[in-house]
Amino acid sequence: MGKYAELTINVGVEKEACPLGQAPMSSTTATLVTGDALAVCLMKLKDFTENDFAKYHPGGSLGKRLLLHVSDLMHIGDELPVVKEDEKIENVLMLLTKKKLGAVCISDTGLENGKLLGIITEGDIRRALEHKEKFFDYVASDIMISTPVTIEKDAMALDALHLMENRKSQINVLPVVENGNVVGLIRVHDLIGLR
Repeated sequence: MGKYAELTINVGVEKEACPLGQAPMSSTTATLVTGDALAVCLMKLKDFTENDFAKYHPGGSLGKRLLLHVSDLMHIGDELPVVKEDEKIENVLMLLTKKKLGAVCISDTGLENGKLLGIITEGDIRRALEHKEKFFDYVASDIMISTPVTIEKDAMALDALHLMENRKSQINVLPVVENGNVVGLIRVHDLIGLR
């Protein structure tokens, strides 16, 4: 190959490491190291970034990790639990159990694409159950978190994972919004493969 190239780098070694003299150990290692060194030099010269890597290698794990958006992984439609703020707590509990996402979104219309008013998580239900005598008198607005942490649907999925994990108290689910309207729900379990 060197005969047909404009430039060559001789990485030949004087002696292979194989004690039997049969396997190309030292020369393959030297070639690998030289190739890696050239790759790093070219990356620096061309200002090659993680985003460039993802663009040219979209099928790999790094490409997938850097190219996925929240909208690619979020739960929508029939999977999305949404209620109005005056929904009885027993109905919220039933929906939470049925949908198995760990939370229920509260919107002004009780539907997807309504204005997000809050969220109720499994933890909120457990805390509300401490007041057993009042529990079934509650409606969604009585126990919802009215200022939940949210993420935009066009955000990168990796940003959603960082948002959930890099907090004093880790959260496991995020309402997904677009212009303040609830359009989905994403869980840490949906993102775990991006680490």
